[in-house]
Amino acid sequence: MQPGKSITQVYKLANKGDTNLVMTSSLHSFSPADEFGNIKLTDKQSEASDWISFQNADLDLGQSFNLPVGKEQEVVLKIKTPSYAREKDYYSTLIFSTNPAAYKSFQPQSEAQAKIGANILITVSESGEPQRKAEIVEFSLKNGFLPQGSKWQIIDSFTQPEFILRIKNNGQSLFKPMGSISINWLGRKYILDLLPENILVDSIRQAGCQKAEEEGGFLCQLNSKFNIGYYKAKVEFDLDKVGDQYQRELYFFAIPLKAIFIIIILIIISFFIFKNRQDSLLTNCLKKIKNRLRKN
Repeated sequence: MQPGKSITQVYKLANKGDTNLVMTSSLHSFSPADEFGNIKLTDKQSEASDWISFQNADLDLGQSFNLPVGKEQEVVLKIKTPSYAREKDYYSTLIFSTNPAAYKSFQPQSEAQAKIGANILITVSESGEPQRKAEIVEFSLKNGFLPQGSKWQIIDSFTQPEFILRIKNNGQSLFKPMGSISINWLGRKYILDLLPENILVDSIRQAGCQKAEEEGGFLCQLNSKFNIGYYKAKVEFDLDKVGDQYQRELYFFAIPLKAIFIIIILIIISFFIFKNRQDSLLTNCLKKIKNRLRKN
């Protein structure tokens, strides 16, 4: 948004339950809770709280309203940035929560409070092109045998290579990484497309990868049941399809380590079995020789 401009966003709440509800709205600021996109609400009032209001004629932000069974309530949220707004990001969460105390007197109801929320991510920029800057904190193999962070890795041939890509936002605005991880092996190329998920300012997020629906999950994992030889992996992405491109390479060898370990164990066991048999045969031969000498 440009300073001094306004936008509206429509929300629609529906009561799909079997009891009437009394709802209350509230606005909270939040911060990233981890590197997987989860957030934690804070008691600190958002700098953008004064810019956000409801445009409904009969409903204000923070005011309670009835939501009967099977009914819907449309809420029109208005955001108006002042002309003096600083060019940066502002993060808020709009929460709608049930108010058990409001209807406890006229119908039986649980004391539990239900909440549902929607994140509001505002980027204020006069030019529409805020500074976006990323840093690849880590690009490694999760299931490698060498220390994580090493540019070279070794994995077992029967293990599916799983990549860890941690990206930090060092800029002044949130962005989405748009790109992929490519894996080259003997002239063949495998592509893992990155999920275009928001990475907030001054935070680190572990990137996920898009998968076919039948595969499930969002791990950056090469779905091959057996791997052998030398592999080269390269991550390349830009920020919202604009600006600089970021890339890093990783090399790894796939060796059937478990199979080799099992073979070594079997060889050792076979050696001891053979040795015991040899010792047993030698002992029996010596006994027979002694017995014959005694008879003579």
